[in-house]
Amino acid sequence: MAYQLHLPILRQCAAVFFVIALSCIAQFAVAQKLTLLPDSAVAFDPANKIVGAKIGRVGSQKFALKKSDLLAVAADEAAKRVNTDGVQTNANVDSPIISINPNKRVVRSNLTDQLGITNGQLIVKLNVASVGQVSAAEQLAADYGLNVVEHLSLTASVVLAAPSFEHLAEALPQLQQDARVVQVELDAVFSVIRLY
Repeated sequence: MAYQLHLPILRQCAAVFFVIALSCIAQFAVAQKLTLLPDSAVAFDPANKIVGAKIGRVGSQKFALKKSDLLAVAADEAAKRVNTDGVQTNANVDSPIISINPNKRVVRSNLTDQLGITNGQLIVKLNVASVGQVSAAEQLAADYGLNVVEHLSLTASVVLAAPSFEHLAEALPQLQQDARVVQVELDAVFSVIRLY
């Protein structure tokens, strides 16, 4: 009998704990500020050919904080394909030349100092007054020279993309201050990162 009396109290405590945990996760996500590293470069490397002291990894993508470091590794890889007579060697014919992705950059978490990769897309949560108004999202994007990638109606958000990372760096501070916007997040991928 005593067990049945305490069960509703335990359920209420569990519910309160769950809400507190979600609140902490949300606060962590809000506190997670990212710094875009504009001189960085990212390359896709499924064959794991890009290695070096200044090269990091997120999944099958490799990155360098300076584009010149990644280009140096690419030049070394290309040099390995040619023998002393200037003829391409057969040993490396199947490995593709390293290609830097111009649509990705490295970001640094100001909270954890962890490095990640972004495609520069912004996830923008709209103000309640703008929710459900597709034209409001379109107008917001037009005001900052951004493109609408996708409408996320369930979360009252929109995904926006800038034509360049330079434009993104200029538009982001202004967008964060816009009254139509509740929150702006830079879409970024983080994983275990190894520096070789």
